[in-house]
Amino acid sequence: MKKIRCACFSLWLVLVAVAASFSACAFATPTPPPPREIVAQAAQKFNALHALHFVIEFSGDPTYLDYARTLALRRVEGDVVRPDRMRANVKAALPGAYIIINAIGIGAQQFATNPLNGKWEKIPPEWGFNPAVLFQVSGGLAALMTQARDLAALADDKLADQRHYRLRGEIAGSAVTPITGWLISANALQVELWIGAHDAHLRRIRLTDLASPATPTMRGTPPPMQWVIDLSQFDAPVEIVAPAVESQ
Repeated sequence: MKKIRCACFSLWLVLVAVAASFSACAFATPTPPPPREIVAQAAQKFNALHALHFVIEFSGDPTYLDYARTLALRRVEGDVVRPDRMRANVKAALPGAYIIINAIGIGAQQFATNPLNGKWEKIPPEWGFNPAVLFQVSGGLAALMTQARDLAALADDKLADQRHYRLRGEIAGSAVTPITGWLISANALQVELWIGAHDAHLRRIRLTDLASPATPTMRGTPPPMQWVIDLSQFDAPVEIVAPAVESQ
C-alpha cells in the first residue's frame, strides 16, 4: 500500500511539473526578432497592400499649409487605393476658426471642395499636401522605415487588441520632406514604429521634429512638431471616383 501511495505521489509531482511547464510556455512572450528584421517584414507587407485607411494627427509646433503661416493642418483622414487613388477629409485651423476640405486624387488629377461653398473644384497637382505620396510603393512609408537608423526596441505595446513591436530610431529629414510636401523641415527626425507582432502590419508611425522652430503663442511655446499616422482596414474594398465638377 505504501508503494502505491509513493507511486501516486510521484505521478502527481510529474503532472504538476508538466502543467507548470505548459503554462510557462503558453503565457511566455516570445523574444522579438531584431529591429531590422521586423522593419524589413513590415515594409514588404506594406508594399503588398492594395488599399488602406489612414488617419494623420498633427500636434505641437504647427504644420502650416501656406507661406503666410495662417492655415495649419490638424487632422487628415481618408483612404488610399493603389496605384494612384486617394480621398481625404482635411481639417485645418485658421486664426479663430476651423475649416473642412474634402479632397480626391486620381492619378495626376486632384479635386477639392471649396471651403466657402462646399463645391468640388479641380486643383493643380502641385497644390497643397497630397497624402497619397506617403503610401506609394517607391519612396513612401516603407522606404522611410527601412532608412531609419539606430533602431532600438522599446516595450511592446497594444493596438487594435493586438501586441505590437515598438521601435524608435532616427531618420534624415531630407528623406521625409519629399513625401510630406515639404511641410516637415530637413532636420533629423525621431521616428517611432508600431508593427504587429503576429501579422507584421505597420499600424502607427510617429514622426517628431525635435529641432522644429517653436512658434510662441499666447499660451507659451508649444512642443515640437509631431505627426502621428495610424493605418487600418488593410485591403478592405474601397471605390474612389472623380467628383462632379461644375464648369468654371
